[in-house]
Amino acid sequence: PAVLFTHGGVIRAALRALGEDGLIPLGGAVALDWPRRVLDRLA
Repeated sequence: PAVLFTHGGVIRAALRALGEDGLIPLGGAVALDWPRRVLDRLA
């Protein structure tokens, strides 16, 4: 789980490159995106 929080942007980009729509639902993309936004606010 920690990897998702620290490298969420990288994972999200990789999933998109592989075909994010075919691998995970939209909710999954949001779950990968919000931790990065939270970290950006805290940083």
